[in-house]
Amino acid sequence: MRLPKWHDFRISKYTELPELTVEIVNELIDKIVIQKPIGTKHNRIIQIDIYYNFIRKLNNEKSKPDKLTR
Repeated sequence: MRLPKWHDFRISKYTELPELTVEIVNELIDKIVIQKPIGTKHNRIIQIDIYYNFIRKLNNEKSKPDKLTR
């Protein structure tokens, strides 16, 4: 996916982050959704969806519950 030039400028500021600040998070992340927990106590899984500005939700196969180590 190719982003418009103004997106390139805003994102290019953050190619290397010495620290994560509130300002950076507010500019890069649209929202964070925490799903209802699945399982009990020691086997509980909580899915957290991060919706980024510019690319929306990033689907990461490595973060699927069946691939997580407990």
